Amino acid sequence: MTGPACQAAFAAYARRDFAAWTGLAAGCDLDDLRAAGAHVDPEPVAGRLGSPVRSAPFYAVVLGEAAGPARAWVADETVELLDTELPAVPGGAAALAALGPPAVRRAARWDVIELDDGEWVWPERGLAALVGGDGTHVLRLLAFVPAPLPAYDERLRPGFGAREFRAGP
Repeated sequence: MTGPACQAAFAAYARRDFAAWTGLAAGCDLDDLRAAGAHVDPEPVAGRLGSPVRSAPFYAVVLGEAAGPARAWVADETVELLDTELPAVPGGAAALAALGPPAVRRAARWDVIELDDGEWVWPERGLAALVGGDGTHVLRLLAFVPAPLPAYDERLRPGFGAREFRAGP
């Protein structure tokens, strides 16, 4: 628990305030999220992150009415990633300009939608986003402790693909 630094980062993420965004603080835990005013579900859900894919639990959280629901991915009781599907970002993808140009823009999938240059990553600023094909809509927003791009890809990058469901036997 790092207290005020964690709470300030969680609050900035909830407000979508990226002008001075420097990522999540290292060592934040679920108590820090709660202290920032978030509701955290008591039970984790099994998820998968990284490449190669690893099991990673997440907790459903609500950071505030304006921020909507999110997932807090944890490892060793530390929040390593926050992500929100269809986040309310005032100004849309243009609001991300405060971060400067992303270190990488690459193809990604959001469920069944192919996004050319749709994944924007600022690894040294601890933020990534899936941006709609027209470059204006933020489809998914991810906050993490700043890390080099290979570390983000290996440890934190979600699989941005659709699940394949097969018919029964």
